[in-house]
Amino acid sequence: MKFAILFVIFLSGVSSLPNVEEELHAHWRNYKSIHEKSYETDEEEQMRKDLWHANRKFIDNHNKLYEAGVVTYTLAQNHLSDRTEEELRSLRNFKGNSKTLPGKVHTLSGNKIPESIDWRTVGGINPIRDQSECGACWTFSAVASLEFQYWNMTKSLISLSEEQLLSCMEGKSCKSGGVMSEAYDYLKTHKLQTRDSYPYTTSSQKCCYDEEKGVLAGVDSYVSIPEGCEDLLTDAVAHHGVISVAMNSLEPSFVNYSGGIYAPNTTLCDPKGIDHGIAIVGYGTDAKDGDFYWVRNSWGTKWGMGGYFKIARNRNNTCGIATLASYPIIKN
Repeated sequence: MKFAILFVIFLSGVSSLPNVEEELHAHWRNYKSIHEKSYETDEEEQMRKDLWHANRKFIDNHNKLYEAGVVTYTLAQNHLSDRTEEELRSLRNFKGNSKTLPGKVHTLSGNKIPESIDWRTVGGINPIRDQSECGACWTFSAVASLEFQYWNMTKSLISLSEEQLLSCMEGKSCKSGGVMSEAYDYLKTHKLQTRDSYPYTTSSQKCCYDEEKGVLAGVDSYVSIPEGCEDLLTDAVAHHGVISVAMNSLEPSFVNYSGGIYAPNTTLCDPKGIDHGIAIVGYGTDAKDGDFYWVRNSWGTKWGMGGYFKIARNRNNTCGIATLASYPIIKN
C-alpha cells in the first residue's frame, strides 16, 4: 500500500514537469511577442531564452525582497532582458571621471528651493528617446540639458541632434564613448542642428554638419557641480533645470528596473565607477523611502517608468549620481 502511494506521488510529480516547461515556454512566446523579438538561428534563440530565464528568476527573487520591505525598488522584464553582458556594456559608454570637468563651479544660489520639482510638468523636456545599440548615452544626456536650456531661454521646445555630436566630434563613434563636457566644448565653436535636419541613425556616419541649419547658436561655457555635493546638485536642478549626470549602472538590477527608488548596496554600485550618461529632471521625497531624484534614461519607453527612474538622493552619492554633474550656458 505504501509503495503504491509513493508510486502515485512520483507519477504526479513527473506529469507536472511538462506543465512547468509549457508554462515557461508560453511566457517566453509572450515576451518575444511584446518586444517583437526574432532570432536568426535556433541556437541563438536558445541562448536568448536562457538569458531571459535567468533574468526572470533574478527578478522574482528581488521582488520578494521588495514585498518584504528589504529593498525600495521593483524589477520587471523588458526589451533588454535577453541581452548578453557584452551587449549591455555597449549601452554604457560614458568615458569620464570626476577630473573631467574644469568648467565653472556651481555655488548655492542662496534662494530657497522647493521641496520637490518635476520639470516634465512645466515644459522644456521632449519625449523619451532610445539610443538603440549605440554607446551614445553621453550625447543624449548633453542634448537633454541643451534642449531644456534653449526652452528656458526662448520658451520654444525643439529636438536637437545627438547624431551631429556622434558623427562630427573628432574621434567619436558608437564604440568610442564620450563625456557631456566634450559635447559642450564642441558647441563653443559649432551650432547644433535639429533632429529633423540631422536624424539619429546610430551609424556614426561621415560628418554632414551644415552650419546654416544650426538652430542652437552654441555654448558659451558650462558649470560643474563639485563631486558628491548633493545639496549643490539639488540646488542646480531647482534653479537651472535639467542637469547632465552620470552613474554606475553595472549593478545587475539596473537593467531590469521597473519602479520605486533605486538604491542598491553601494558595494555593488561604487560611486567612482560611473559608466552611463543620464539627466536629472527633478527631485522629491517619498514619505516611506526618503529623498530621490527623477532621472531620464535613453533606453526607450519600455524601460523603467516610461523611460524614467527614481534614484536615492542624499544617501552618500548613490551609484555616483552626484560624481560628475554639469549644465551648459547656451549662447543667445
